[in-house]
Amino acid sequence: SGMSDPLVVVQVGPVSKLRNATECKPKTVNAVWESSFVFENVELAEDEFEREKITFSVVDKNDFYRNKLIGTYEFTVSNVYRQKNHQYYRQWVAVTIPETPESEEGYLLVTVYVVGPGDPSPTHDSSTDEREQAILGVPDLGERRAYVLHCLIYRVADILEGQKFEQVFPFVTVRFNNNIARVDPQVGSSVAFNALFTMPFYYPLRSESIEILVWNNAKNRPEALVGSKMFNFYHLGLAHRPWG
Repeated sequence: SGMSDPLVVVQVGPVSKLRNATECKPKTVNAVWESSFVFENVELAEDEFEREKITFSVVDKNDFYRNKLIGTYEFTVSNVYRQKNHQYYRQWVAVTIPETPESEEGYLLVTVYVVGPGDPSPTHDSSTDEREQAILGVPDLGERRAYVLHCLIYRVADILEGQKFEQVFPFVTVRFNNNIARVDPQVGSSVAFNALFTMPFYYPLRSESIEILVWNNAKNRPEALVGSKMFNFYHLGLAHRPWG
């Protein structure tokens, strides 16, 4: 029919208890929720504050099968906190599927803010007409510039060396700005991948962490995270280089 039964799931970080969802709006492609969620007493270490995301996932509800993901958008917690008044107010964002980030699946109008101890919550005095105009108007994503992040994974060395693992099948994933890329597992604790990931994005960024994760894919066992490294797009100075 071309219609969906959409709802939005909002989650802070990877912890399932920091998750909430709107009600479902049946048989529509233009839903209005005006829902508000507050996640209190979220404790993050400094590296977690730079790494963790606030994720908005739009899903198509299904009463008989698994809900289908329509698209997601994420903000880095630290990025939101650095904005004026620690917030993005009534901001249109494009939701995408992580495996196909070049394809925009729809648009979502959100307000998101992050406050720390002693910070006041943002307030707004917009009229009902202004709110309706923002909700019902054409999505305005602001000025955007298209770029591509190139990430080359060379090799891993001494993965799980000396530990009691019968099989070592390392692989690497890269996560950046709702992009997820993965290099296939290979055999051995030291292997060369020489894999190039090309990850499209729009600048300015609202999710700026580049996460490199190394996993072990031993047979008959769940995939196990071996280690990770996080880089910040802006701290690396990539925003000032003429690539893309």
